[in-house]
Amino acid sequence: MPMQFIPQNIRSLTILLLLVFGSDLVFGQAPPDSSFSYSWSNEDWSRHTKVEYVYNTQGEIEEESQYFRFASIWFNDARDVYTYDPQGYLMEQLHQTGDESSWIDQWRLLYQYDSTGQRTQMTDQSYTGSAWQSEERVRYLYNIDELLSQAIFEVKVGSQWLSDYRQTFEYSTAGDMTQGLGQVWDWFEDDWLNDILNTYSYGAPGQRSSWRKQVWDGSDWVNSRRESYGYTADGQLFDVILDVWLGSTWLEIERQEHQYDLADNPSILLYQWWEYDDEIWVDEAREVYLYDALGQRLSSISQDIGSGPDEWLNRFRQEWFYPTPSAVETLRPVEMSLAQNFPNPFNAMTQIKYEIPEQTLVSLDIYDARGRWVNTLVRGSQRPGVYGVSWGGLNAAGEQVPTGLYFGRLIAGKTSRTIKMVVLK
Repeated sequence: MPMQFIPQNIRSLTILLLLVFGSDLVFGQAPPDSSFSYSWSNEDWSRHTKVEYVYNTQGEIEEESQYFRFASIWFNDARDVYTYDPQGYLMEQLHQTGDESSWIDQWRLLYQYDSTGQRTQMTDQSYTGSAWQSEERVRYLYNIDELLSQAIFEVKVGSQWLSDYRQTFEYSTAGDMTQGLGQVWDWFEDDWLNDILNTYSYGAPGQRSSWRKQVWDGSDWVNSRRESYGYTADGQLFDVILDVWLGSTWLEIERQEHQYDLADNPSILLYQWWEYDDEIWVDEAREVYLYDALGQRLSSISQDIGSGPDEWLNRFRQEWFYPTPSAVETLRPVEMSLAQNFPNPFNAMTQIKYEIPEQTLVSLDIYDARGRWVNTLVRGSQRPGVYGVSWGGLNAAGEQVPTGLYFGRLIAGKTSRTIKMVVLK
């Protein structure tokens, strides 16, 4: 067995490897200023958690504070504080936990970038009570196409940084990720040993059709699990089927079905399991999403299937609240502008803020580094105001785009603006 240092936390690994299949939330006039979470108990909703958001003048989130409720009183739970440089690059994320009257430092992430704005390093530190102590870091390397080619995880032992794990990525000529190889560092062999191999295939550029995970058994790659993706005729993600490997064959076990409303907003995410005796998919749980006329997500409800086929039992609910129209009107801009997205780089979700001084036709499109259209986030007539839209790194087919450089182009009337965005997986 290789000798491997295991970090006390895996925040760095989670931030790099989390792949989110979800929707792009359109905030409309402004991003949400608060949200509440509920649980279903005794035939009623019980509010137990709230989150409050604070933004700077550039529309970048500065604070995200979470509170829990006990006996009708809100108590501090956790808070994240974000710091940026003058160019808008995220430099620090500070995480704190709360007591009755204050916030206590716990850990922080420090970021470094090169001259082109690509993230080159992330350092994870914990607070000891009197000083910050580095625990692990990730170094990012890129290929000539500015796509992430390698992420090297290191842990600090004494005063030295020691290799621990690395991810190596390969891409197709279209820029789609085709392989992700995970390896652990063997201190006895002084070499990298295979660990996990993720392989991706595509039915069309940017439209992922399958994913397969294999693990290294010491001499060969062994199948572990896989996902296959289905799409509607217009390219929307329709379902995701999960299989597990049982020695000699693949076994279907789970399915996710995506449904959309008339405005193409994701409205239901249905979870099912495979019934082998009857050879049918059986409903298990679902997420139901509601929106306002602007397409802003107002709520999501998590439900489990009941005793009947159409009986759904409530579990959790989340609601988002936005500034009132009067509050937004005070922010009416005097000229059209497009702010740098936040966070940037990002791996899960980024926010894009823009301002429109007069009613006009507006479009906000995403393009890849080669100038190819990826997705349209906004298209239509909009009134004067401050707007925000979030992009989850999805193309028009609902597929996660590969790591790399992307451009956001805003056109309002005869005026246009462009920003650079970096997706990290």
